[in-house]
Amino acid sequence: MDGIKLIIIFLVILFLLIRKQQLAVAMLVAIGLLGLFYTIPLPQFLLSVYHGFIDADTIEFVLAIVFIMFLEKIFNEQGYRSRLLSSLSGLFHSRRLTIAAIPAFIGLIPSAGGAVFSAPMVEEACRGVQVAPIDQAFCNYYYRHVWEVSLPTFPGVLIAIQLSGLSLNTFILAMLPFSLLIILLGLPALKKVPNHMEVTEKRAKKQDWRDFFIGTLPIVAMMLLILVLQVKVYLAILLIILVMLLYHRYSIKNIIALKESIKWPLLLSVWLIMVFKEVLNASPAIDGLIPLISGLPIAEEIIFILIAFCISLLTGMSLPSLAITLPIAVAALGTPLSIPLLAGIVVAGYTASMLSPTHPCFTISCDYFGVSMIDLLKKLFPYLLIPLILSIALVFLF
Repeated sequence: MDGIKLIIIFLVILFLLIRKQQLAVAMLVAIGLLGLFYTIPLPQFLLSVYHGFIDADTIEFVLAIVFIMFLEKIFNEQGYRSRLLSSLSGLFHSRRLTIAAIPAFIGLIPSAGGAVFSAPMVEEACRGVQVAPIDQAFCNYYYRHVWEVSLPTFPGVLIAIQLSGLSLNTFILAMLPFSLLIILLGLPALKKVPNHMEVTEKRAKKQDWRDFFIGTLPIVAMMLLILVLQVKVYLAILLIILVMLLYHRYSIKNIIALKESIKWPLLLSVWLIMVFKEVLNASPAIDGLIPLISGLPIAEEIIFILIAFCISLLTGMSLPSLAITLPIAVAALGTPLSIPLLAGIVVAGYTASMLSPTHPCFTISCDYFGVSMIDLLKKLFPYLLIPLILSIALVFLF
């Protein structure tokens, strides 16, 4: 019964979004329904909501998004964005490659809300030509996450490696083809984008490479801080901002003006998503979902994949689904898990998180480009369905 209640709550979220309600409203209703359906005692419910607001992960997440907004404004004001785009135009003469490469490149950084940073760059690359907002939103969101199933810079991948019993090299070799498949599958969606980028001035290749280096320098520096020095994401972004403020000699007035770049409705939606996840964890909802699925008359491998899919769909993150599903699978089947089954579980978690309205980057992309969540879901679905079907088929073939 607990699992059915959870499904009802998710359907209510979808219904409200279909009715064009703001995501913040849908999340508030979902939080209230969690407390009501699962009869969480009021003191415990309020404590969970409070923890959701002030939890360290939530604060770090929100700070990372705010700092990304600041960085994007500086990036634009100081010409980094225009340099990067002009260099890509000069080097490749391909708008399709440019608008796919930008979010994919930024997606190498395991930062929550990175879509905030890539969205303006995708928009700028499409300036002057007719590219529908839905196509820009799709490209920004879809290519932002192509590495999430294969690279160990993502927490979900690290959890999968740790719990599955497979080595790092084995995991990457097994999952990298899925990232490449996802990249290739998205290419037909770019056909509506005029490909050729006009070069306004002919420049030497040396100048293009120099502009490319300067345009990507803040991002590369951020990656080195996060991946090599293990600096927390929000601190890494803040350090880059401070260096850029000093280098470009920002006045106090200009620093204060950075607050104009904050998108408050978006921040509220993201914050409420984190509260929803906290209340969800405090309720018996997930515990009730597992026996509901395990009681189905289907193969146990499909059960594990279904559990991963449902948890990711509800939370908007693949990390919780892998952290919950893999220990169950290991307990039932032992370690190491077969590579096809692990791939099925990981891809199911990824697919569901990408289709979830509680995924922060989904919210960010829809909000920035002014498109309906339902419209973006419709466009995403066929491109994400193929890797999922393939991963399930491999479970039974091997």
